[in-house]
Amino acid sequence: MKYILILSLVMFNFSNAQKIKIDSTNYLLSFEGIHEIDLIKSEIKKETEKWLALTFTDSKEVIRLSNEDNVIGKGSFVENIKSGKYIFPVTFDFVLDIAFKDGRYKLVFKDFQQRNTAVPQPIPVFYKPDLNKDNYIDFMVLTLGYLGNSELLKMGLERIEKGKVKDSEIQNSIEMMEQIKQVIQNKVTVLSSSLNLSLKKSKLNEDW
Repeated sequence: MKYILILSLVMFNFSNAQKIKIDSTNYLLSFEGIHEIDLIKSEIKKETEKWLALTFTDSKEVIRLSNEDNVIGKGSFVENIKSGKYIFPVTFDFVLDIAFKDGRYKLVFKDFQQRNTAVPQPIPVFYKPDLNKDNYIDFMVLTLGYLGNSELLKMGLERIEKGKVKDSEIQNSIEMMEQIKQVIQNKVTVLSSSLNLSLKKSKLNEDW
């Protein structure tokens, strides 16, 4: 009977999608959701900290802040991303901000950054829904600004000044941006469901 109940919880969890939010100025992604759970505040905190430690075992500093009202942690995952004819692994880092009250918790995923072997310096993950040929250069200047005084920044600005940005590059950037957004959204859904199920299972274990 318990296995049937757990299975139904898993199916329910995947309907608990986090709402996507996009900063209209900097085009940064975040995901936010409020979830109800039949646990008191201290129980949610205890189980959340346990879930963070078990879920992100490769991180040396998973939990960055913990008090009676919320827990802030850092997580990361690796996913293969396609760019043109190439596929390469990208590491995505992010912050989880989990606030709790009796009977509910608020889960926020934010501050997404990406890095790979070609660009080891972490840079924010941007998403501009209406990116096109007309606004691409302005968007490119914005994103390049996060690279600081690097060679990549100089090369990028030089290509813009010389008009070397091709339509095929713009299209590839749009497709890659959509792909990254979808990858992150899928991961957020899985993690959100995982935490929700972990909390619900802790309640079931009380009555074993």
